[in-house]
Amino acid sequence: MADRSPNTERVYAGRVALYPTYYVQSGMVWNRPGFFELGRFAQWLITEPLPPKGARSTAVRFRSKRTANAVLTTVFEFLRFGSVHGWVPQEVVAQLSEPKYLSFLPARLCGGRTGRVPHLSGPDDQFHGGRRGHRVAAGCPDRAAA
Repeated sequence: MADRSPNTERVYAGRVALYPTYYVQSGMVWNRPGFFELGRFAQWLITEPLPPKGARSTAVRFRSKRTANAVLTTVFEFLRFGSVHGWVPQEVVAQLSEPKYLSFLPARLCGGRTGRVPHLSGPDDQFHGGRRGHRVAAGCPDRAAA
């Protein structure tokens, strides 16, 4: 991680460290997680109480879904890194990056003349509606232009 700042490395290390904590407790094989195991890991991230902030703290705290997603993203990148080095089978990485298709289009999107559902490949393809001057795709007579 030569191109990363020390703070980024510290954050990534803490996030990746949660993964072995979970797989040791659950009995999961770290380099061969299945879809459901990763789902249970995601749930564990949200439901497992965090350690108290201080010696006198009695408040029970939990991770937010946003924080859990950040941890999952880091762990997925760690698994991809492991695949490059031969530690993680390619089929594990393939399940992390399968194409995603929308089941229902947001109100401002349309399948166009063909009615096909758009393909989303990652966060860069997310729909950001409400921009001034945005128009709905042709072939959507039931939807007004934005």
